[in-house]
Amino acid sequence: MLFLIGKVNKEKLLIEMDSEEDAIELEELAEELPENIPRYIILSYELKHDDGRVSFPLVFLFYCPVGANTQLRM
Repeated sequence: MLFLIGKVNKEKLLIEMDSEEDAIELEELAEELPENIPRYIILSYELKHDDGRVSFPLVFLFYCPVGANTQLRM
């Protein structure tokens, strides 16, 4: 699995890439995330279909810890 982790740049109003994690388990990813700042996570993995096709779906996740600044949670 490949995880791309991004953060919000409030001044530019953009999501910027924060880090890239490859071949990491979900438990390890959870330890990497900050405890008080939201992050956007893009997950990509290999999916093998019954007919032999291979695809790489993208999953977009929003991580927002309870202690995050209210303005960043929006």
